[in-house]
Amino acid sequence: RLVKKWYKDHTVHNVNRGRSGRKPSVSTVENQERVRAQLNAEALMSADTPSATTARRNDLGISPASFSRIVRTIGYKPYRISKVPALAPTNKEERVRFSNWILSMTDDDLKHTVFSDESYFTLTGCFNKQNNVKYALK
Repeated sequence: RLVKKWYKDHTVHNVNRGRSGRKPSVSTVENQERVRAQLNAEALMSADTPSATTARRNDLGISPASFSRIVRTIGYKPYRISKVPALAPTNKEERVRFSNWILSMTDDDLKHTVFSDESYFTLTGCFNKQNNVKYALK
């Protein structure tokens, strides 16, 4: 094989480097725009509206792997919703104590404090976190 390659191409190196392999057929500019439009439309929906990824892929006619690849290509990141325990009346004292502590902090103390809370609340209180994925820009 190498001898035939040498006589044909005058080299034994891969002359098809960068051009070999299967061509991307689904990750086209049109499909990227369709996925981006779908994700932007979902961003305008209320937080309680479920957005099952399987239904989204079926609407666009794109396989799950291709959809994930396109989402990463256009700069979106998938976020899964995490369940947290419900607030009980016994937590009220603890919340009031925390609130009073925050109110007693000076401006200098607050400059060195980072607060982060990513909670998701629904009226029904039940959802399947594996079927519910929200996408946002990185």
